[in-house]
Amino acid sequence: MKKILFGLSVFFTFNSYSQISITIANMPVSGDTLRFSTALLDTSVLLNYQNNGANQIWNFDSLRVISQGVQRFISSTQTPYSSVPTNRIGLLFADTISLGGSSVNDVYNFITSSSTDFSIDYRAVSVPTGFALFPVLRIQDPYVDKDEVFQFPLDFGDRDSSTFDFVFNNSLLGVYYGSSGYRINEVDAWGTITTPYGTFNTLRVITDMVSLDTVGFSGQNIAIPSHVRTYQWISNGERVPVMTVNGLVIAGTFVPNSVEFRDSVRIVEPLLPALALFIADTTSVEVNDDLDFNNLSLGSTSFQWDFTPNTVTYKSGSSTSRNITVSFKDIGKYSVRLISMGGSRSDTLTRTDYITVIPGFPTADFIVENDSAVSNVNFTILNKSAYGTTFEWKFIPDFVEYRMGTNDASKDSIVVRFTNKGFYSIELEATNNVGSRALIKTNAVFVQYPVGITELNPELNNKITLAPNPVKQGSTLLLKVENSILLRGYEVYTIDGKLVEEVDLKNRQNLSVFTPQVAGIYFYKILTEQGTTTKKLIVE
Repeated sequence: MKKILFGLSVFFTFNSYSQISITIANMPVSGDTLRFSTALLDTSVLLNYQNNGANQIWNFDSLRVISQGVQRFISSTQTPYSSVPTNRIGLLFADTISLGGSSVNDVYNFITSSSTDFSIDYRAVSVPTGFALFPVLRIQDPYVDKDEVFQFPLDFGDRDSSTFDFVFNNSLLGVYYGSSGYRINEVDAWGTITTPYGTFNTLRVITDMVSLDTVGFSGQNIAIPSHVRTYQWISNGERVPVMTVNGLVIAGTFVPNSVEFRDSVRIVEPLLPALALFIADTTSVEVNDDLDFNNLSLGSTSFQWDFTPNTVTYKSGSSTSRNITVSFKDIGKYSVRLISMGGSRSDTLTRTDYITVIPGFPTADFIVENDSAVSNVNFTILNKSAYGTTFEWKFIPDFVEYRMGTNDASKDSIVVRFTNKGFYSIELEATNNVGSRALIKTNAVFVQYPVGITELNPELNNKITLAPNPVKQGSTLLLKVENSILLRGYEVYTIDGKLVEEVDLKNRQNLSVFTPQVAGIYFYKILTEQGTTTKKLIVE
């Protein structure tokens, strides 16, 4: 919690000119949005920041920016805390601060100002309680003794001190939070300061803040002492310090750890020039398998990945993410390009034919044109396999003849004639240089329907649906035909050719039809004005 007080010491020290008085007119007001940059703590700062006395010249124009931030001073009514007086200025210090394994959220300090001082007199934090009824406790209480950040007027040679004390104690919930200590401001120098933002006449104020923050839960307290020091160059009209050097006092010695200065929006150049560099987990991968790319780029904050060909799928990340995982849809060579960008600079690395995508194990698949056929009539089977180089077709039983120039090793569709009736199982094995995979479809086709139901009209068959199939005993069975088909009736046969139902119809498109009550395989001979076809039905 000392970081909260330290940050406010930094944030609440504002504006001045050389040899002038700093008054409330130089402090931030509600609605101010003030930008600052954080820079490297280089030798120009370390060798000169302590120079004090009258008419100093500090030159820090070589500061190199490493990040930027914005301080937003808002009305208390715009914060999560409704109990704070509405005439206070709110400043968010941190979304979350961890304290010895515990944490507080939405850390705000609230400022009141007058002609005599600029002070923090309310503090607000949100404390997770772990209780279902009250998951968050919002502490928004006034100080017992307000923290006077500045006392006015502030002139060269001034030295003032003040104490502060804040206490919150809820015995019912077992939560305690307290912060107390003292602050000393000393105006030890004035002169001209130059930063990358410009040149300003300033007063230089050294602020020492010694404090103790304590957070307690259920009687177990965590106390954090701190002594922070801030060197602040204040100039009129800028609202916040033109520059600050921040650090800790350890065993009586000040150790600076950061430098910030008032700034405008600028491109933040990385410390290192942008360098594009990446590596993949492997350079040989099977099609559709995942592959991780590790981005090792330096001095970069944004990225662009490209693949040639671009037939890739991002499994994690996107084309602008630092690290990505992709899969490749096609076999062959892929080139990979990474553009790494930092600030106004960029670097490109292209690795030509970097990834080799191999087929991997093939997939065997095929589609039959129908689940029923007539013996000695051409019947087509489509090969839908992937990544196979050779194929082997098998039929059980093997009463088939290959037609139309196809054979048992054909790569694409095959055309066969079944010479005997009955059920046929079909097997297809696909092979490449990695291995083989096979697919068997048992009883895929029924051939040579019994007497009276051997008709098969493939064009008509596709326009007629019998569903569901399979169907449960006693369930509703629907016969659907396209609008262009005119029904005349249907006949139902058992597998051995016995007629079990005969129905005459007239010009119907969708209707419930007879469902056999005994499990087995049945054949529905559909009679239409356009011809006759047969549907196989399985009753479970």
